[in-house]
Amino acid sequence: MADRYYDITLDCGCMISLDGGGGLIPCCYGCGCGKKMDALGYVHCGDEITENGIPQGRIFMCKECLEQENKCAKAWKKYKKSKEYKEHNKEIARRNS
Repeated sequence: MADRYYDITLDCGCMISLDGGGGLIPCCYGCGCGKKMDALGYVHCGDEITENGIPQGRIFMCKECLEQENKCAKAWKKYKKSKEYKEHNKEIARRNS
C-alpha cells in the first residue's frame, strides 16, 4: 500500500502532495457547514436552487461557506504567485520523469 504525504498546506486548509504527480485535498472536502441538514443528516448547503423541481443554475450557499470559498480563492492566488509553487511544479516533473 502506498502512502501519500501532504507537503504543503495553504492558508485556507487545502493540502497539496508532491507524491504521484501532486495530490490535493481541498479545504472543503468531505464537510459542510451543517446548517442545512435534513432528518437523515445530509448537508444541503451548496445544493442547486430549484423552482418546482427545475434547476435554476444558481447554488445556495450560507455565509460561512461563501467566506471559505473566498478565503480559498485568495490562498490559491497567493500560492500560484509564490516561489514555492514554481519549486512544487519542478518537483512534480522530476518525480514523474
